[in-house]
Amino acid sequence: MDNISIGAVLMTILAGGVGAGLISFISNVVMFKIQRNAAKEDKKEELDAWKREIIERLGKDENKTDDVTLKIDEIKQGQKIILYDRIRYLGKNYIKAGEIEFDDRAILHKMHNAYKALGGDDEGDLSTIMKEIDELKTKT
Repeated sequence: MDNISIGAVLMTILAGGVGAGLISFISNVVMFKIQRNAAKEDKKEELDAWKREIIERLGKDENKTDDVTLKIDEIKQGQKIILYDRIRYLGKNYIKAGEIEFDDRAILHKMHNAYKALGGDDEGDLSTIMKEIDELKTKT
C-alpha cells in the first residue's frame, strides 16, 4: 500500500470512531432526558396522589371539624351564662353594700368585657349594673 491509502484508511477509521463516539454521546444525552422526564412525571403523579388523599381525608374529617366547632360554641355559651350570673350576683351585692374595693371594680370590668367578647348583650341588664358599680364609692 502506498502512503495515501494508509492515511486514507487511518482517516476513515478515526472518522468512524469519532462518529460512533458522537452518536453514543447523543444517544446518552437523549436517554438522560427521557429518564429525567419520566422521573418528573412519577414525582408529579405521587404528589397528585398525595393531594387527593389529603382532600379525601379532609372531607372525611369535615364532620369532626363541625362537631368541634359546635362544642366550642356550646362552651362559649355556657361561659357567657356563668359570667352573666356572676357579674349580676356580685354587682347586686356591691350595690346593696353601697361601696366596692378598687380591685373588685377592676375585676368586674374585666369579667364584663369578657362577657361582651363572647357575644353578651352590650346594652342589657349588666351594663346597667356596671354603670351603678362605677358610681359606687371606693372602699378604703
